[in-house]
Amino acid sequence: MAIQGSESAILDLVKGTGVDRSLLADAVARKGLSCAEPVLLEWAASSQGYELDAICSALAGVGSAASLETLSSKSISDYASLAVRLARGGNDKAVAKAAKSLLASDVSAYRSAGALAQMKNNPAKALKTLASALKSTDVQFRNAVLDGAAEVAGKEAVATLLQEGFAKYPAEVKADAINWFGSNAVHTASQLVSSAVADPSCASEAIVAGFIFLGGVQRIVSVTEKLVPVMALLYIVGSLAVLVCNWRNLPGVFVSIFTAAFNPSAVLGGAAGITVQKAMRFGVARGLFSNEAGMGST
Repeated sequence: MAIQGSESAILDLVKGTGVDRSLLADAVARKGLSCAEPVLLEWAASSQGYELDAICSALAGVGSAASLETLSSKSISDYASLAVRLARGGNDKAVAKAAKSLLASDVSAYRSAGALAQMKNNPAKALKTLASALKSTDVQFRNAVLDGAAEVAGKEAVATLLQEGFAKYPAEVKADAINWFGSNAVHTASQLVSSAVADPSCASEAIVAGFIFLGGVQRIVSVTEKLVPVMALLYIVGSLAVLVCNWRNLPGVFVSIFTAAFNPSAVLGGAAGITVQKAMRFGVARGLFSNEAGMGST
């Protein structure tokens, strides 16, 4: 159930009493009523459970820097969402503090949100944040910051940073860089990717991925049209090898198949399953057609 109405009507309900707070919080979030923030903050202090979750979610959507402190103790995920939303390049102190707090988290997703908030809050230092993140051992965090930095500073700037420091990176970071070059079609890195083939510290799958994606769609088609037949051949050869190695058991296998297939209990079970399946199929269809006629949903 959702509360419908004009912004003023919803605000009147928010300021009143007797209406479910979670429904009102949802309505506030959908309408983007930032003027309801003070009331939401009051509710957050005395709410719990599902109601608190709805209020925190609304604050993440419409709140200002004043909501950051409340969310930091009530809902870290909404705290992270609000910090990223408020980061608009103004080097806001409250956002910077929130970003620093999130970066200290043990949860990769929160650290990633903190890095993104930090970069969006101060775009001039986005590459510095990325350089620091590349030293992390958390692959999910590293890749999230790579994508965030590309969004804030631009793909060209990120590509330049990666190419300049490539030789100094550990193997796992080189793999991340090559994957990033490939997925973003950074053709200027093709020579670097080629030279990485001779480096045993680089992950081979990342190098292969890099070569495939740097070649574009045609390279992907070219590689897959060669790989698929090989995969099919290996599967067939492997299956035949298993059959040959276990040829003494083949007669028993066929006996088991036909015995089980035509066993009375199996037949009854199959019939019962088909009956239930058909009953549900036509029952659901009748319910939809009778209740949603003319709506276009069926």
